[in-house]
Order: sequence, then structure tokens, then C-alpha cells
Amino acid sequence: MNYEKQKESKFNHYIVCDGEPVVLMGVNKTLSEEGIRLLAKSPMLVYPDGYLDTYFKLSGKNRGIVNAVYEKMMDSKSCINYWDAVTDFIFACYGQTLYDISCDLAGYTTYGEQAERKLIYDRLDKLKKVKGKPRKETLDTIREVCAYYLLTDDIVKTGTGMMYFVSDSVSREEINEKYTLETIREVWSRDADKKLKDVILELMELEEEQLREVPVKVAYHTNKLDAKAQEHIMLFMEELYQNQ
Repeated sequence: MNYEKQKESKFNHYIVCDGEPVVLMGVNKTLSEEGIRLLAKSPMLVYPDGYLDTYFKLSGKNRGIVNAVYEKMMDSKSCINYWDAVTDFIFACYGQTLYDISCDLAGYTTYGEQAERKLIYDRLDKLKKVKGKPRKETLDTIREVCAYYLLTDDIVKTGTGMMYFVSDSVSREEINEKYTLETIREVWSRDADKKLKDVILELMELEEEQLREVPVKVAYHTNKLDAKAQEHIMLFMEELYQNQ
């Protein structure tokens, strides 16, 4: 595994204020201003190779059947589709690489040695390519990392979520002392279902009006299935086409 320090972001990331503000992650660096505004309203859909060629041969009725099957297969996988965009956003905004995040995680767990930190890094790095549902331990780690950077963890799974902005009137030094990976984990150990907004308000000791909730979207929405599931859906569409 290559632990070389990340030098620049892979994507651009924006706050688009065309009406209500939206945080837009994972934008191609060559995209025009008009394209950025369009993606803020409707992210680009990305499908497996060959999928659309077969899909558009089908009748409207059969497309509806395929859509239903595809959605069910996606939901059953609970894939981590957008970890790459989210970690790049964290790097662009906070200067924290995936390895930096791994070191922070190692600092408040039982891990301490450099080798253990690399194990955490490897586990998080593999999420950029993972197919299928990660283990609960990994999902909990993702939730904690997203929370630390004031993001709901659904952004990693669905490409949409929320980001929280704290009023400028609040001391950043006080926030940094109260709001840590360790304190976030401690709150969720007491109440695993507690909403991120309520975790932030509790730990930072804020009033509601001192915290702003802004929608966040990834610029591309992938419809990713593992190889076996892709093969199944392609064969299913071919069979529908032959019989229609």
C-alpha cells in the first residue's frame, strides 16, 4: 500500500448558492460553471459498462421491472459508493488525508503502533473499491469520521446528506476541545440512534440558532453492483429483451 502524502485534491468541491445553498462534492475539475449549477440540481448518473445499451432496447414495461430489481439489489448491498469523494472533500477543506484520519482514529482507540495505524488506513482505503456491505465495525468508523467533519454518514452510501455549519460567534478553540472523535464515540455508545445534529448540539453546547443545516450532494450518482450482481442483472435484461 502506498502511504505517500496526498498533494492535491482529485475533485473540486463547491457551495452552490443558486437559491438554497447546496454543498456539491466530487466535481470534475474541467466542468464549466453552468455544468456545476446543473449538477447541484441533478447529479450525473453512472451505470456499469454495457448496462444502458441493453436497457434502452427494452419496452417501457420491462424497464420498470428492471428498475425495481436494480433498486432492490442496490438496497440489499448497502454499498459504500462515495467514500472517495467524501475523503477528497475532507482533504480539500481541512487538509486531512486518509492517513491523517487513520492516525487520528488510532490515537483514541487501543491502537498505537505505526503498523496498526497502517492497518486502519488499509481498511479505510479499500472502501474506495469495496463491493458489497462492509462490516459493522467499519460502518461505525465511517459514521464517526463523517460526524467529526460535521457530515451525516448517508452521504457515503447514497450520495446525499447534510453538513452542519457552526456560527462564527462560537469559539473554535472551545469546539476543538469538546468535539472530538472520542467524545462523539462516547455519545453514541450511550445512544446509538442519536441524530448527528443532536450530538453536535450536545457536545458543542450550542443553541439551535447557532447551527445551520445545509444539504450536501455528490456530483455523480453511481449505480454500483458487484461483479456477480452485474452479471445477473445483464442476463435478466437479455432474457426480457428476447421474450418481449
